[in-house]
Amino acid sequence: MLMHVGNRVRNINIRNELQQAPVVEQIGRKELNWFGHLVTMGDERKVKEVFESRVEDKRRRGRPRIEWEQYVNDVVRGRGKEIREIRRRLALNRERYKKWVKDPTLQGTRDR
Repeated sequence: MLMHVGNRVRNINIRNELQQAPVVEQIGRKELNWFGHLVTMGDERKVKEVFESRVEDKRRRGRPRIEWEQYVNDVVRGRGKEIREIRRRLALNRERYKKWVKDPTLQGTRDR
């Protein structure tokens, strides 16, 4: 692909040529990897304690910030599953979960 300064090339065309996924999708995959790690972590680990804890405080003015767990929930729903389903079944089977995170359309990862 020959490019000049005056040419306009859309990002989607560049990503297709380089076979690169959109950044938002890559970030979602990384977040799902970390979530799967958290779910399988032992209850005694500090990271899991902090994740499961809830802060009791007055909220600031304005629109509430999105919580990380809500973001992960949105990513999971966008892939056609529910967060409860991921916590119970899929994340506990690490190989299946990894395959699902890479490609949610794979046949071997669907629940039957």
